[in-house]
Amino acid sequence: MSQTGYEDAAVLLFEPRHNVRQMMKSALLDMGFRRVADAAEFALMTERLRTEPFDLLIAELVAADGDVPNLVRQIRRAEYGRNPFLGVILTIWNPSVERVVQGANAGMDDLLGKPVSAQALRERIDALVKSRKPFVISADYVGPDRRRDPGRGSREGLMEAPNTLKEKVEGRADPERLQREIEAAAGVVRRVRRRRQGLQLAALAEIMSESAWPWPPVAADDLAKLAALCEDLARPPAAAGPAELPALARALAGLAAGLRSRGAFEDARERQRLCQSAAAIHRLVAPDADEATLAAETSAVVAIIRQRRTQPSPGSD
Repeated sequence: MSQTGYEDAAVLLFEPRHNVRQMMKSALLDMGFRRVADAAEFALMTERLRTEPFDLLIAELVAADGDVPNLVRQIRRAEYGRNPFLGVILTIWNPSVERVVQGANAGMDDLLGKPVSAQALRERIDALVKSRKPFVISADYVGPDRRRDPGRGSREGLMEAPNTLKEKVEGRADPERLQREIEAAAGVVRRVRRRRQGLQLAALAEIMSESAWPWPPVAADDLAKLAALCEDLARPPAAAGPAELPALARALAGLAAGLRSRGAFEDARERQRLCQSAAAIHRLVAPDADEATLAAETSAVVAIIRQRRTQPSPGSD
């Protein structure tokens, strides 16, 4: 497929090996890209992402000097970089199931095994232009829809993310308009993710409040998830959430820490405080919903979690 607009698109290539980096950069230039920045060190890649707007990131998944999946996760959550929706193609030698899952859960668009052929690289980039998947926003994931056959499921809750690569390739790029669209969509990601986190907190707290001593392993896992959600909500990007949110999240995290150290509730009041604290956060991050709606949402998620836990494992009688 021949494209005439690649010369306007900005690409950042992270590849520690000099010869591989030069080969991939040459392939990009042969495709028509003219704005290709490259980095051999993780720190240089992160600095360039922080200060420069890119339309496409091509990066080695396994870096000796940094955590690439975590960086991609931060980008998708609108916590780092200039464009949460840039195309992300990760590359790897000898991909394992574990590594593929890491990349997918971080929010990558695609994965390329090495050695990378120019044809495979072109096909992946063309796919980002012609048929990029819509984005999913959940409590713990932001990125392209990971379903193998997205057409079979509902599109409810999916977001058409700004695709600056496509806009530039098709010659429709207006920098000011694109920036407005990116900022607006990043705001949606933050708001929707906070709301999903608040809902998950409320549901986990309700389930935890019903746990009996001694706690089963699943209760300990729920408490760990609750603590992680609180830690995340306590450090939102500047001006990204309600002013009261970090303090409420830290207070609930402190309650969770006490429960984890003791392994049990002190009394019924502590059970009640857990649910009330989580519900207060849920209410704060969903200001447009009334109490009945919030309670119904929480009950629905609790029912789903319980149903999943009572279903037999695959292969069991």
